[in-house]
Amino acid sequence: MKKIALLPVAALLMLGACSNDDEAVRPVPNDPVQTVVSVADHVSLNAPAQSDVKADGSYFRVSYANGQEIVYSLVNSSSLGYVATVKKIQGSAADVIVPASVSYNDLTFAVNSLDLMLEGIDDTVTSLTLPNTITQLVENSAFSAMTGTYFRAQMERANKVEKIELEDGFTNFCSINGAVYSSDLQTLVCVPRGYKGTMTVAEDTKFIAPRALYYCSQIEVLTLPAGIVEIGDEAVVFNDNLLLINCQATTAPEAVSGSFGQYAHNGVLRIPAGAEDAYKFTKPDLALPVEPTEPELPDGDATDEDWDAYDEAYAAYDVAMGEYYTALEEYNEANNYYDSHEGWVYFKNIEGVNF
Repeated sequence: MKKIALLPVAALLMLGACSNDDEAVRPVPNDPVQTVVSVADHVSLNAPAQSDVKADGSYFRVSYANGQEIVYSLVNSSSLGYVATVKKIQGSAADVIVPASVSYNDLTFAVNSLDLMLEGIDDTVTSLTLPNTITQLVENSAFSAMTGTYFRAQMERANKVEKIELEDGFTNFCSINGAVYSSDLQTLVCVPRGYKGTMTVAEDTKFIAPRALYYCSQIEVLTLPAGIVEIGDEAVVFNDNLLLINCQATTAPEAVSGSFGQYAHNGVLRIPAGAEDAYKFTKPDLALPVEPTEPELPDGDATDEDWDAYDEAYAAYDVAMGEYYTALEEYNEANNYYDSHEGWVYFKNIEGVNF
């Protein structure tokens, strides 16, 4: 199997600074590449029975028959009626199912929002199912729309959650094999931090959202489909156990320098045979242009011929300066593009194989 060493000096220096060379070398997996069909999970909500409600400061702690405990904010909204916001998930249950509503004092509160940014989800939780009644997220104490950025932020304290499932009809998103995708199946939005082993992105996915696999440190193999076209900033960061990325695309996806952060680039990037040149992204071979020297003014004893010569030299200098600024702009554009799109050069090896 052909291995292509990556040549840019800056990339090699960065690899040296962050490598795990002192640790025991683990073999790179050689399992056949699998695909995951882009079909949303058909999740129905089977929430456990509510067993107890207690005041918890200004909130309410609700206990359930399966051992899960959820802290809610319960309010009577002038526009939405009786609604509940999930503030904290605790208890002894590994599989937590957030219900669509909460009962308190003979009133029913619809669970319509998440606010897990500060308190988060206890490490006892390994599976989380959310109801489609959730249509809002709380960001900096303000209600926000269901965007991928805010949804990922809500999940960043769920350290041990291996699987996220969304009830059918969830706003803007759906779940496939425990990961969250956009409802049009084009974007991988969020992989839970506790996801283990092999993560295979659904086959119709075109975009990996920023921070989609942030701190997913138990994933060893990441497989990207043939149609992938873009990988967002910090999409794969602090993935220190990542051994291999199988990318089935014959054309390299767009990736910025932060797409693969610390440790993630220590893995091997495996691509289709014959696609190696499409993935090598090297620094532009452009020399920094040299600024022309301005001609000196003639001295006090200069003749008309001296001034004519000066005028001619200055005209040539003007032309040279125009050419210099054009060349400098080309140099800066090329290098700025390289600096912001060198994501793929962070890998120690690129392997071209037949999948």
